[in-house]
Amino acid sequence: MQFYVEHLSNAHVYVFLYDSSGELLPMYPPAEGYYSYGFTRGPNFIPPGEGYFSFVPPPGAETFYIIGSIQRLFKLEQLTEIYAQNATSEGQKTLLLEEIKTMLTDNEKKSRRAENIKTGGGTHQNRR
Repeated sequence: MQFYVEHLSNAHVYVFLYDSSGELLPMYPPAEGYYSYGFTRGPNFIPPGEGYFSFVPPPGAETFYIIGSIQRLFKLEQLTEIYAQNATSEGQKTLLLEEIKTMLTDNEKKSRRAENIKTGGGTHQNRR
């Protein structure tokens, strides 16, 4: 399995893998400060090149978090950079994972509120 990402407009994309052994792997953007230099046009593959994801032991859930935002997510980027420098720190992993889950939960709540908008109803009769 391989993901294809292409920036068709100025959207910020972030991809993380939380694997069955409990490892959290930032997958995209590919480098620190990536969004500081504009948007790369053309295809981006995750993993890059001819690489691909495959299932390996231990068995369990492999969770991909794919986040897209029009606004740049500076806090998420900062936590990712700190985690990359301290990948063995359970505390840093927990902070980053909590930020990801909080963002997704908050956005889900906003989406549900938008879906529950009630509009006034009425009837219309056509008479001849």
